Amino acid sequence: MAAVFGFGIGFQFYKKGLALVGPVATAATSVTGTSFVANWNTYDGATTYYLDVSISSSFSTFVLQNQSVSAPTTSYTVTGLTACTTYYYRVRAEGVVPTISVAPTLSPSGSQITGTVITCGTGTWNSQGSIFNYKWKRNGVAITGATSNTYTIQAIDAGTTITCDVQNQNAFGKSAYVGTSNSVSATAVDPDAQAFITAAGITDATQQQAINTLVVDYKTAGIWNKRKAIYPMVGGTATTHKYNLKDPRDLDAAFRLKFYGGLTHSSTGIQPNGANGYADTSFKPSINAFATSGGLGYYSRTNISELKIDIGSYGGGGENDIYINYTGYGTFYLWNSTGTGTAIPNTDSRGWYSLNRTNTNQQGWKNGIKVLDESKTGGVSTYNTYLFAANAVGTALYFGSKECAFAILSSDTLTDAEMLNEYNIIQSFQTTLSRNV
Repeated sequence: MAAVFGFGIGFQFYKKGLALVGPVATAATSVTGTSFVANWNTYDGATTYYLDVSISSSFSTFVLQNQSVSAPTTSYTVTGLTACTTYYYRVRAEGVVPTISVAPTLSPSGSQITGTVITCGTGTWNSQGSIFNYKWKRNGVAITGATSNTYTIQAIDAGTTITCDVQNQNAFGKSAYVGTSNSVSATAVDPDAQAFITAAGITDATQQQAINTLVVDYKTAGIWNKRKAIYPMVGGTATTHKYNLKDPRDLDAAFRLKFYGGLTHSSTGIQPNGANGYADTSFKPSINAFATSGGLGYYSRTNISELKIDIGSYGGGGENDIYINYTGYGTFYLWNSTGTGTAIPNTDSRGWYSLNRTNTNQQGWKNGIKVLDESKTGGVSTYNTYLFAANAVGTALYFGSKECAFAILSSDTLTDAEMLNEYNIIQSFQTTLSRNV
């Protein structure tokens, strides 16, 4: 049997203009009387390995010299040996410093608010090594101390562009720094968005960003002050779902939701059980809206026809509610003194349903399209508006079972353009949270 002992040599020299250095040789395997398999550890950034075999521990003579093995292979079968002979082997590696193949990227990118954690990817490198170095920049200037693969947007960053440069290092050296192919536009959190985020305890960065964008979009569209209550239903719990984005105080006067009966809260909204689950908004049309001005909205994620009322109240002076898909009829949008209206045929109860009261007409909208515009004498209920049911003269009835991902209450009339804009704003919000229908 051949006695074999392997070790690595730590010197380096040059071959073909490239540095040659010594990886660590490991114990031989598959040893026979005339052969063995030489093994060694992977060497960072190596492109080719060179194997020497000798009967001399000083390698003054060679049985095999500069046998090339292409990386990533880290073994070689040596044959034609003489039995009862001690052999030694050493391995050197040839390689180059890394060069960029695909530029690194930031995630998330685009417009991001204060507090968002940005991660810088490594990119893809030729002769990639295992060590990465990072330099975060604000408007092209390095940010002191920001040298990890993540960066949290600070208040000082608002209004600036954030990028990151990446350097890769292998055993043969360091690459040049390479910038990311995308960037982040840092923005300050809108104060109203921050008030809601704080009150509801929203910690998820995507949800925080979505809320901020929602508020900014509402204000940009000129609709923010025309809504009394906006329920974005984020956070996945009863505690987070109850707050009104317009006034996130835990008070009836702020139209905070109070939940009753069977309701399931999740990241996609609130699922009523259709039997006894509802929410009291404390919004009373006779006090908080007007007979000829106001509105309601409900974002349904469930396609079902049922003899139910999804949002509203009636009694004492009028009816103000939406029947999203009333079996045998379709959709009713009611804001009048008699509780009457034209049913709109509906084959899919999913989407954004909104009721808009003008001076003379009650309007019904589905997904930004006006489907009803009929003259009716205005009227308002003297009872609180309920979600997932109707407040029928003080009693919760007609419990619905459509999952709700957004709702609004209003005392104002919106123009046609504003109604369409609101749908687009809400749909963008739902898309960001991956719950749009």
